[in-house]
Formats: sequence, C-alpha cells, structure tokens
Amino acid sequence: MNKARAMLDALMGPGRDQIEKEGKGVKEKFKDDSVCKSFLVGLCPLDASILGGKRKFKVCEKIHSELMKDQLAKHPDAEQLKREYEKTQMRDLDFVIRECEAHIASEKNRIREDVRRKKPPLPIQVNDKLAQMKRESSALIQRAEALDDDKVREKEELIQQANDVLKERESVLEEETKKAIAALPPQEVCE
Repeated sequence: MNKARAMLDALMGPGRDQIEKEGKGVKEKFKDDSVCKSFLVGLCPLDASILGGKRKFKVCEKIHSELMKDQLAKHPDAEQLKREYEKTQMRDLDFVIRECEAHIASEKNRIREDVRRKKPPLPIQVNDKLAQMKRESSALIQRAEALDDDKVREKEELIQQANDVLKERESVLEEETKKAIAALPPQEVCE
C-alpha cells in the first residue's frame, strides 16, 4: 500500500487527494517537506536509481517528481528557491563524497595489508629443498614410531632430529622469503 502511495505521490504530487483552494495550492506543492529539494534542482545523490552496489547509504524517502520540478520552474521566486535548495543539495553531495572518500581510504589500507601479508613465490630449487626437508622429518618420525618401546632413548633422538630438521626448514623458509621480498619490484599504489 505504501509503495503504491509513494508511486502516486511521485507521479501526481503529495496533495493529489486534497481539494484545491484559490488556485494557490497548485503552485506551492513543491514546497512540502515530503518533496526532495535536491531532486528539484537537478540531482538527489541519495536517489534509489543513482545509488547502487554495496554501499550502505540510506535511500532518500522523499518524493522525486518531475511534476514538482515543473511547478518550481513556473514559480515567480524560482531563482531564489533554487539557491536555497542548492544549499541543501550541496550538504547531501558533501556527505556522499565524504563517505566515498572514507571507503576509498579503507580499501587502500586493506589492499596494502593484503600485499604485505602475501608471500612472494620462492624459486623452484628452494621449494624442492623445503619439501625434501619436510619428507626427511616425516621419515625420522616414522622410524621412531616403528621402534619398539624398549628403545626409548633412540626414539627420543629420532624425534629430536625430526624437530631439528623442521626448525632448520622454518629458518630456511624465513630467510628465502625475505630474499624473495627484497627482490620484488616495488608495487605501484593508485592515488
């Protein structure tokens, strides 16, 4: 019901059901608070047809009517009223611009953080060495698990050797990653 009423208001104006008095009411309907003043002077930045995407702007719920634009254009004080309405429009535009700039800044920061967290690709020989070290560690652990329970000291030594190989692997990985990061060309950030 409300959608139908809003569509009729946009098409015919907010006072479509009222009886006109003295012919004055016809020319003054655009001054009603339910009519969007920004739309009357050209553009409402919060109009549902303009907004889109993932933004969470609250859509302008006021009436956007071409009929009201025509009434404003025919009004004797149209220029003065347009100047007043343009001030309202500027506030709305400034709000939208501030929100968009804040969103752009947060997205730039997010992208910079993503680039910092991204690990560069390592050379093939380094990846092969790291994989070989991991296989060696796994083999040592399997040998330790295969030993009988009476050979506790040998099990502990094999597990310690496996842990040492993994620690060495981590240090090699960290060192090679630092080298790869240093070798990367600088990334260009759009401004």
